[in-house]
Amino acid sequence: MARAPSKPSRTLSWPSSTRPGQPRPDTKRAGLPALFLSFPDVMSIDRPPILNIGRISYLNVLPVFALLKERLGLQSNRYRLISGHPNELNNLLARGDVDVSPSSSFEYLARPEAYRLLPGAGISSRQEVQSVVLATPVPTADLAAFMASEDAPLQLTTASATSSALVRILWRLHWNLPEPNIVLAPPGTATSKPIPSLEIGDHALRLTLNPPKGWVILDLGREWRAMTGLPFVFAVWIVRRGLMGKKRQFLEEFSQALTETVTDMDRCLATLARHPEIPDWLSPQEAETYWRSMAYGLGPDEMAGLVVFGALCRQLGLIPTTPALSWWRDTPPSRGITA
Repeated sequence: MARAPSKPSRTLSWPSSTRPGQPRPDTKRAGLPALFLSFPDVMSIDRPPILNIGRISYLNVLPVFALLKERLGLQSNRYRLISGHPNELNNLLARGDVDVSPSSSFEYLARPEAYRLLPGAGISSRQEVQSVVLATPVPTADLAAFMASEDAPLQLTTASATSSALVRILWRLHWNLPEPNIVLAPPGTATSKPIPSLEIGDHALRLTLNPPKGWVILDLGREWRAMTGLPFVFAVWIVRRGLMGKKRQFLEEFSQALTETVTDMDRCLATLARHPEIPDWLSPQEAETYWRSMAYGLGPDEMAGLVVFGALCRQLGLIPTTPALSWWRDTPPSRGITA
């Protein structure tokens, strides 16, 4: 009896940009959980190595990825972009589903044994940040009395660990308020209840540009600067440990392109402010002003701000210890900075 010809092995291919929770186009696997379906099948035969890059799904990183695309093309045979809010990317990094990402500085401080940092790049506020705010029904001077009389909680967003830690530090050590009861809410829900609420990202930027009547919008980058005199590092470029082979080669290329992107950023912002991804509610001038309020490098001042943030997180018991800054390839811009 003649043997049936064997079927060739099949390699799955996926779009270069995937969002957590988005189902794969393979309907035969519809019975599997959607989050599992969002990523390449780890058991695919002959699947080539690819560098999975996280992208924060907010406007603050648009200039970075627009310029990276020009430099690298972010070819689908080498790089895959996976979008999500900061906490989603933190979880994907921790699971190994993302290899490198601009992710919460708190994630690095909380799990330093799992990561290294790409030198020279981050997302920091120089003064104000505009897109990380506390929306409160009363000024900070009246918050203690308001919280007591209304038995009100402090609402934090599920989207960001760093900003949640920051507002807790400011609450206790800058505004000198008693420890609050804390509730969690999804992004985009600040001002839905008359309680102090943390908001981040594009939702927060809209609150800054168009403050709702009867609300005080506190810029947390500005509040941190007033407290410490330093920039605040909201995100660092985190690399998960253990990358091997081609992934290390792709990361080398990516790191070089990222360094060039950070160097060229300032001269490109006016042009990028007319990028087609800019939403209708944001003018080109507002977009450029927003981006210029941030630093996309990671110099001595930013690293000092990161170290102080880590020390204050430890002081409030948010992390067990303050780690040293550990760099990919052990080539930091300034070696040996610790808290």
